[in-house]
Amino acid sequence: MSNKTQRGQSFFNKVVALTGSVDNAFEMLIANKKTSFTDTLQIGSELKSSTITNKSVVDYLVDRQPATSNVVDFAASREKLQHALPGLIPYSF
Repeated sequence: MSNKTQRGQSFFNKVVALTGSVDNAFEMLIANKKTSFTDTLQIGSELKSSTITNKSVVDYLVDRQPATSNVVDFAASREKLQHALPGLIPYSF
């Protein structure tokens, strides 16, 4: 698995994907000289990994890159589309 961050990934996503457990978050925070768990990660930035504590989780996430920081608010999106393109998009998706 690549240590490079991808679009929509939070620090916790990368911790779980690289080590198998969120319990390693503090160790990775120190190793990567970060000051906050909630800092936005730049796309393509590389994180140093700590030890793998749950190999089965890491193996599962090899092909499934978790990316939870881009949660879409569909209600707000629908409202914006209604104003931008009135009458062209059905009201309910």
